[in-house]
Amino acid sequence: MNSNKSTRPKAASTYRLVIFLAGLFFASSVYANDPLFSGFWAEISAAQIIGTDGAWQDLSAGIGYDSALTGLSWIAVLSAQSDGKYDSFFDEDHVGGFAYFLEAGGITYTSELFTLRAGRFSHFDVVENPYSLFVSSLAIPAFLYEIDYRGNWLRFLTRSVELTRNSEIGYPDRSIVFKTLAITQPNWEFGFQDAIVAVAPTVTIDGVTSPPPGDGSGPVFVPEYFFNPIPAVFTQYTLGGGKSPWVQRINHNSLMGFYGLMRGETPSAMRWDAVAQWLVDDVNLNAIVNPDSPHQNPNKWAWLIAARLSTPYGAFRFSHAGAHMYTFQTSGHRRYEYTYYPDVLFPRGGGLLDPIDYRDNYFGFYLGENTAAFKLDWEWQIPRLPVPGAELHTAAALSYTVSGSKSPSNPWHEHDSWRDPVPDGRKYSTRFLDEDILEHGALLTLEAEWRSPLGPGRYTVGLRANFGHWWNVLRLESVDGDPVDRQTGLGTALFPGASDVEIYRPSNENYGLAQIEIYASYRFSR
Repeated sequence: MNSNKSTRPKAASTYRLVIFLAGLFFASSVYANDPLFSGFWAEISAAQIIGTDGAWQDLSAGIGYDSALTGLSWIAVLSAQSDGKYDSFFDEDHVGGFAYFLEAGGITYTSELFTLRAGRFSHFDVVENPYSLFVSSLAIPAFLYEIDYRGNWLRFLTRSVELTRNSEIGYPDRSIVFKTLAITQPNWEFGFQDAIVAVAPTVTIDGVTSPPPGDGSGPVFVPEYFFNPIPAVFTQYTLGGGKSPWVQRINHNSLMGFYGLMRGETPSAMRWDAVAQWLVDDVNLNAIVNPDSPHQNPNKWAWLIAARLSTPYGAFRFSHAGAHMYTFQTSGHRRYEYTYYPDVLFPRGGGLLDPIDYRDNYFGFYLGENTAAFKLDWEWQIPRLPVPGAELHTAAALSYTVSGSKSPSNPWHEHDSWRDPVPDGRKYSTRFLDEDILEHGALLTLEAEWRSPLGPGRYTVGLRANFGHWWNVLRLESVDGDPVDRQTGLGTALFPGASDVEIYRPSNENYGLAQIEIYASYRFSR
């Protein structure tokens, strides 16, 4: 467990920021009286977080439009956070220590069969679970294009997500296309999923082969991957392999998998559902077709199983997920790791480098490779409240995780090949939580949220508490084992040696967390 939170003092301009966001909200509400703004909404929210990591604020303001008549909608949300995790391009005294973020900004069209959207959105897997495998369950905004078709028995979703474009740090231009093709029925669903990471073709400079720094001209959007329903692995091999006049200079990274979902009711009319999901980054077919071959590359799999039961006292869900070591990682100099950023460090002011929290970086299963996770959660909307239209939601979750070494931008960690760490007498190279020291962590989350009508809208107030402890917490280290917190130098994305990229490893440190969050929001709509 890592934290980059800061408790640095805030200037008086903090209050000017609050006034600005409030002014944006109320000005939008005034214009919404125009009949043309039927379906218009505006929302402002604020949160205060206090805990062992320090104290900070999270503010946001958003406006949008949802038309039931035309099916068109648009959204724009701006947030400001003072946790010190990232720096603003403004001077700290000018914005009170806040950094700004584009949480959402785009347009959507929805019909009976189709949903089309383009813009910056938080996006998720079609499998709704805290440990979803193909798309992180964390709300990470990204610029995307999406077509989602939902018929009576068929669903087809294709989504192109921009990862990096014209990077100042030196990252190559990169994108991911994620697709799902599923057969759907009222009580069950079965689907095939695949994804492919597209990265700018490699070039050789001074004898070193690697993708060039991004200039905005790389494969940020690849139409063939987006529109072609054929699994990306076949598209990749057809376009980039063999000897033909149409062959392309590509070596992208494709992943595939399946999911199944079942729904039903118990004899006492309690609803239940169960889901399983499997992701394959690489598979050792030789173990089946040629077990005597010396080439037994590691399986790189991730898996999820979960079940949920709705009772008169709330809905209970159990989830378990895991991933082999090396899953989601790059290979050599290609920088096609299944992540938002092809590195584990990013530059701060003064030439300093800070770790990128791997949970914010993995595009898929947010805990990453070499991990096993277990979670029990409960949520309940308390019925029969004395206030008309009011709702009281309560929730609790308890999770336990075990993690080993991981580094999405280093192909084989401290080794030059997957063959190197295979011990004598062990034929196969698949690895999973096999180190002497592992990180163990437990986290308890409690939440209560009240929603109630107020004037032309609704207000929400809530309280969330987190209590956790991690033993042998993962810390970023150099390949040689030296600790890395902040260091001086250039970003590793500018260095050609992927095997030199730092690694998150279990350490001798423990970490405890106690945190309280109080939040409130008001949403106007008409």
